[in-house]
Amino acid sequence: MKSTMNITTIYFVRHAQPISFSEPQPQDVYNMRPLTEQGAQDSLAVAEFLRGVHVDRFICSNYTRSIQTITPAAEERGMEIIIDERLRERDGTLAGAGMGETRKRWLNMNYVDEGGENIRSVQRRNIEAMRDILELFAGQTLVIGTHGTAFSALMNYYDGAWNYVQFRRIVNMLPAVFRVRFAGQCMVDWEQVFALERGYPKAGK
Repeated sequence: MKSTMNITTIYFVRHAQPISFSEPQPQDVYNMRPLTEQGAQDSLAVAEFLRGVHVDRFICSNYTRSIQTITPAAEERGMEIIIDERLRERDGTLAGAGMGETRKRWLNMNYVDEGGENIRSVQRRNIEAMRDILELFAGQTLVIGTHGTAFSALMNYYDGAWNYVQFRRIVNMLPAVFRVRFAGQCMVDWEQVFALERGYPKAGK
């Protein structure tokens, strides 16, 4: 007997290229940094890619770079973006941005650097948001604006094979789009469907 459970399709959009800082910034400034000119251009490429996709809802973290990345696609459809702060990126600043610290966090997801947040915490709140989203919008097609660590932490929960190696693979993909399908609360499959290798700009750009 075939299952009649609705499939929920989510296009996770990792943000486009954001500006960088040459010196540490207050947490709120670092979190809310906007896209570069290149990033803004690439947000139009995301909109073009999604043009042939029927989208029922746009949902996003509250961070500027993520909102700006999916705004063109939402505006084309005259749709508002639902903000969910639980989808935000890992709390932290430049002090914990090096790959050495990043690797430590992935090898021990409870590891916390000074002034930062561990990956287990990032995963916990993102999964909490996803459970609500999958319940509220079951059977729909959604676009969710996300971040590198936040998305990787989510994927690690659903697929334990997604680890530091996978995270490193997508680091310079700014933006990137992943199509993930769910049956109820369970992930069915996932596929990377779009990416631009931009990397982060030099500090101060």
